[in-house]
Amino acid sequence: MTDITPLQLETERLRIRPFVLDDLAVIAVLLDEAFGAQPLAERRQWIEWSVRNYDALARMYQPPYGDYALVRKADGELIGSVGYGQRYGPFGKLPYFRVRAKEPVSDLCTPQFGLFWALGTAHQGQGYATEGARALIDHAFTRLSL
Repeated sequence: MTDITPLQLETERLRIRPFVLDDLAVIAVLLDEAFGAQPLAERRQWIEWSVRNYDALARMYQPPYGDYALVRKADGELIGSVGYGQRYGPFGKLPYFRVRAKEPVSDLCTPQFGLFWALGTAHQGQGYATEGARALIDHAFTRLSL
């Protein structure tokens, strides 16, 4: 992988692009719908971190982990978030989950690469999550050589 530009993909109906700080007001509402309300200050910290993360990962030639804006091409509306997640498993190795584990936790590590998405409720059930996930999967296998 030699391309260090932030992830930007297009499908028939969608554009996947890095978040920008101006996305905060819209994505905060969408994420609150998907995951529960959080203070706007926490959402601001998250989007600021996301924006910094794109350049940091690119400079280190790392996969484009993190959240990306899911935008409907027809009208430019930000409808959700998609992205790649670096999964560190088993989750029981992480302190938060270790103290809550109901069974003994293995000492073995199984790093994995995963996808995630979150859509505003008004945009669910229209195939947008599937379309965005397919674009990420195609990118992972063709550009990232997974």
